[in-house]
Amino acid sequence: MEKGKFLQWPKGLLNTIRNGFRADGEGTGFRIEEYGFESVVAEAAADGNNELILHDEDMLAHDAGIAENRRFTYPVFIPDKRGADRKAILLLHGLNERNWDKYLHWAEYLTLNTGKPVILFPIAFHMNRGPSAWLNPRSMQRVAETRRRKSGNPGSLTFANAVLSERLTEKPLRFYHSGRQTIDDISALARHIGNGEHPLFPSGTTLDLFAYSIGSFLAEILLMANPGNLFSSSKLFI
Repeated sequence: MEKGKFLQWPKGLLNTIRNGFRADGEGTGFRIEEYGFESVVAEAAADGNNELILHDEDMLAHDAGIAENRRFTYPVFIPDKRGADRKAILLLHGLNERNWDKYLHWAEYLTLNTGKPVILFPIAFHMNRGPSAWLNPRSMQRVAETRRRKSGNPGSLTFANAVLSERLTEKPLRFYHSGRQTIDDISALARHIGNGEHPLFPSGTTLDLFAYSIGSFLAEILLMANPGNLFSSSKLFI
């Protein structure tokens, strides 16, 4: 393998994927396509705890109204030479991530060395699944300054973590609900792919998982729960 190969990207490819356009990395051995997804917002926890559900009705209604979290796109790295097995890799990112930049090299390496498509799927309220204001340093700096003035908050709090910290402080169960929604979304995607309803994959395609940070935690839960037996043959690398 040529040293440093995966540290250099074709000119313009990074900006292309940032801007949400279809990208064709000519001469790279792969191409990138983006697909749309519409999430079915997770149902209230079906554990019989009605008091818990009622307590969070307002929060769930507010979060369900965030359009970016309901309808979004996800990129797929597609190798020019695909393997014969009907497999794809689902790549899950870390906590509070807002762009795919550092994962593009990972996806490139995986797709070229496995011959499998690599799906970069965003966790709920992360990446492009949040309002654009959450990416605005000026707006988030004001949130961070407000939090710093509250008792018990460290002076080292940064604008990058301000929204996540504020949302979880306001409603800690958001951590659970966003994870639950993501598992429902991934399950829907896996079912869609397995049934041959995705334009990129033949019927019978299953998913392996490559996960990092909070994505690893989510992937472990996903495999243990194995909704609909969709992940019975899946392998996980963390």
